[in-house]
Amino acid sequence: MNLSTYRSCSRGEKRALLHSFWGRRSHHDQKVRDASLEYGPVALWMIGIITVELAVCCLAFFGQRQPLYGSLTLAATLFSGWSTWWTRSCCAFAQHHHAVARLYPPTN
Repeated sequence: MNLSTYRSCSRGEKRALLHSFWGRRSHHDQKVRDASLEYGPVALWMIGIITVELAVCCLAFFGQRQPLYGSLTLAATLFSGWSTWWTRSCCAFAQHHHAVARLYPPTN
């Protein structure tokens, strides 16, 4: 996955990117919007992989009759699943906002 725009961002731009992406807020800077389109799929894949890993651990703990650890990993898996849903909705918001910004560029 190409993260060239994200990597070229300054620390302040990365902070603005994370704030606008995870908070689902629009940002006026084109570079931040382009970087959010690169960042979104990477974040989605990472959280998705963590969710799958936690689900496997959950099954292993319940299979070994470890209800405490199984319950803890089940709770973590559910939270990670919710995080995956939230990341997907943030990606959709970033894509929608990017498309709208291209149709209606800001006027100064």
